[in-house]
Amino acid sequence: MHHVVSDLSGRIARLANRASDPPPEALEAAAAIVGATLASIATGYRDPLVAASTGVREALEPAPEWGLGGGASAVWNATVCGTAAAVCECADFHPGSDLELGAVVATAALATGELAGSRYADVIAAVAAGCEAALRLHAVLGPAHRARGWDPSVTCGVVGGAMAASRILGTDEHTSRMALSLAATQASGVGAARGSALGPLQHGHAAGVAVESALLARAGLHGPEAPLEGRRGMAQLMTTGADLEAGGDGGWLVAGAVLKPFACAWEFQALLVAAVALRRRIGRVDRLAGVTATVAPAEPRSTAVPPRDRFEAQHDLRHCLAVCILDGHVSAGQLLRGDVPRPELADLRRRIRVVRRRGAAGLTARLSGGLVLREARRDDWARDALARRAEVAESAVRRLLRRGGIGDDAGGPTPPIADLPLARIMGAVRSDRGRGRITPRQRGGGEMLESRDR
Repeated sequence: MHHVVSDLSGRIARLANRASDPPPEALEAAAAIVGATLASIATGYRDPLVAASTGVREALEPAPEWGLGGGASAVWNATVCGTAAAVCECADFHPGSDLELGAVVATAALATGELAGSRYADVIAAVAAGCEAALRLHAVLGPAHRARGWDPSVTCGVVGGAMAASRILGTDEHTSRMALSLAATQASGVGAARGSALGPLQHGHAAGVAVESALLARAGLHGPEAPLEGRRGMAQLMTTGADLEAGGDGGWLVAGAVLKPFACAWEFQALLVAAVALRRRIGRVDRLAGVTATVAPAEPRSTAVPPRDRFEAQHDLRHCLAVCILDGHVSAGQLLRGDVPRPELADLRRRIRVVRRRGAAGLTARLSGGLVLREARRDDWARDALARRAEVAESAVRRLLRRGGIGDDAGGPTPPIADLPLARIMGAVRSDRGRGRITPRQRGGGEMLESRDR
């Protein structure tokens, strides 16, 4: 493969150009991604992993004031917010590519938008362009990229985040291409990190790298001209059989993004929809003698050993099914408060059997008395999520604004969200009923996060 075959880097970099606006369907999808990411950041701030990682960063480099306006502040914010968003496992999902991009692309755009004093609408447009860049790059790299052990949400996401940040900064095409180059040459993230604390950490790191790449490019730093398609570019080194012309036709790929209904691995979503329907038919859980989940051979892990922590729990099918059958949903809040040791959860988990088989997948419940109920796997969950994504995302943002003292029962009608300065929205996300903010500080020789009055 030679870099003269295709100008893939140029095509991706042009998505950062403000001269062309994303179409309405792409903007609608981006608004949903940003709304869900903001809600995930607000929830993820409370996670001990975010507290620990922020404390370590604070020990190395003093935490900047939020929205200070400095480049270091934007990189720091993107890293922390990206980790917090990825902790929740409940933002966006792109069914055509199996990517989750909000924790990298949206947080990079939010941090850069706060630095630049952007309006919310500008961030939405940047996220649409950044997610599109990541999705088109993933289409080029193909399924072999994931098969070789990479996590495309991170490796492609860092490129998309750099394009989103470049669009917000208003850089020209050459500078955007250099930002892409700097991000692509630092692209990393392994699939083995899924189901461990390293997963959110590498998402946060990618968001920070994306912002830093855009800022360094604007400062004049140059990188290779063909970081994607060149002899030693991503398409050559990180996959096999790359199609350099893929992903460029058929409209904007980001328009197909949905919001995951459950805060766990995307592979489980359809079975959990079936579990909720099954629970409604069963009524009382104590009637349940056992559940058999039939899944495809390639579905992710579900071992007989209980998950050791909530990161493993989010990627363990037995655990997620047990939580869903008991409570009717799987939310980030449930996992943050530590559901893994619940006795009734452990008991139900032991009654769930996972069978790997080619063909139709679904759930079979055996009730006391011999009755058997079957619930087919609903493969149309993504269609339902697509229909509701705008409503779900806007509702999440409005709740955050009310908590920050903006609009509705917080005082007067909520202003048009798209016209709000991003700094006001981010202030609401970080606030505790509008009074405090998350800040690292020392206590007893250890770093921890606390809510401190302004």
